[in-house]
Amino acid sequence: MSDSSTEPEPTRPASSPSGSSPADEQTIIGTPQPAQGGEGGLVRLNARPGLSVQDLADDPLLARAPKRRVEPLGVVAPALGGIPILARLGKGGMGAVYYGVHPRLDIEVAVKVLPTAPAQSNPDLVQRFLREAKVAAKVKSAHLVGVLDVNDEAGLYYIVMEYVRGESAGELLRRVKNSTGGGLSEFGALELLEAAAKGLAAAHRAGIIHRDIKPDNLMIPKREGGNELLYAEAKLADLGLARSELADVALTGNQAAMGTPGYMAPEQGKDARTAGKPADVFSMGAALFALLSGRAPFQGPTAIKILFATLAEPHPPIRTLRPDVSPATAALIDRCLQKDPAARYADAGELAAALAACKAGLSAAPRTPNAPSSAVATSVPGAAGPHTPPPLTPAPAHAPPGPPQVDRASNKAALIAGLLAGVLIFGGLGAWGLVVLGRDLNSTADPLPQPQPLPQPLEPVPSPPYVDPGPTPPPPPSRRR
Repeated sequence: MSDSSTEPEPTRPASSPSGSSPADEQTIIGTPQPAQGGEGGLVRLNARPGLSVQDLADDPLLARAPKRRVEPLGVVAPALGGIPILARLGKGGMGAVYYGVHPRLDIEVAVKVLPTAPAQSNPDLVQRFLREAKVAAKVKSAHLVGVLDVNDEAGLYYIVMEYVRGESAGELLRRVKNSTGGGLSEFGALELLEAAAKGLAAAHRAGIIHRDIKPDNLMIPKREGGNELLYAEAKLADLGLARSELADVALTGNQAAMGTPGYMAPEQGKDARTAGKPADVFSMGAALFALLSGRAPFQGPTAIKILFATLAEPHPPIRTLRPDVSPATAALIDRCLQKDPAARYADAGELAAALAACKAGLSAAPRTPNAPSSAVATSVPGAAGPHTPPPLTPAPAHAPPGPPQVDRASNKAALIAGLLAGVLIFGGLGAWGLVVLGRDLNSTADPLPQPQPLPQPLEPVPSPPYVDPGPTPPPPPSRRR
């Protein structure tokens, strides 16, 4: 199972819509602490938080963090590096992720905190945690969640990361599936995965293997000032299980199967050290399969059975679950999910190009409401107000560009059908002619002649008896003068 992936909170408080009063944006979840100086003084924010403030006084992971009075909110909150921690975003085996506002940069940030007990008992875990931040900070891409800082304070190790205002593809998929029972549109899923593949390609060029790609680690930002999700600007998050190919250093520090069952490659299930770039390609294909069908390609009641299915069983063809998916996209998924790493795309760069080709091959007809290029209006965690219904599963008509390809089987079937139609037509005309002829004959005044008996044969006439005429006399002699 994943060590570092975070699970979203069951419910996330919504922020006030644009233009609401400051009091509306300072909702306290639970019982707030009294506004007092606290242990470390005061923090003044120039940027208002986009999420509602939660009471984190009872959060055991932040119990040792210094407390700061946050103005103009008038609350006391734990702080790390002078950054007030205002809400919890998710938690997992490698810690928890919190929401904060950087008081000096005036930006929203996500703060990932390492659990205290494992850090104290396992110094290697701290080193892996710090290496994670360094590895992630070296990779620059608009499609990767950026790392801003890493530090420790009061015995707590933390990473300050870019906060993506939006929602994960996993959250979106669960919402759509609960509403419609289906998945995302093919165009939307391809555009989302293409963006994530660009970020993964940057990591691969730097020699970094992600090893935990799944819908929950694909972040979809929203358009500023609205609730429109921008699929083409999606970002790949969480390099917590990353491995450096160049340094040959496994940041997880062990040989166990690290990743998420159902999405991890077969070779990764056997030994995490063997997971290379094709393993990430496998996980990307599994994520695309899930976004289209609403389920992972490999399933089972336990993690072990899911891993066994990944190793030994074929995945169901995507078109059995989504018949409207184009053959090109189905072929791409099949190639990504090959058991043999050599049979897949070599890296995320090749995969991104293939995803772009599949997207370009789709019909140019008007897209469904969840087509990302039309700016999907949907609810975003932390945003209040009405939202459009979740996107429905479309059934688009796909037409590849360029001249039509000759389909010999179709031509043969059409020729046979034409011949049969001709036989039926001419046969029908012949039968119609016979009916008309019979009708004309039946309409005459005289009935058809009845058959008559054959006449009796006549008596034979006897011939006279034969008489021999005798010899023929010679001709008379000629006379000459």
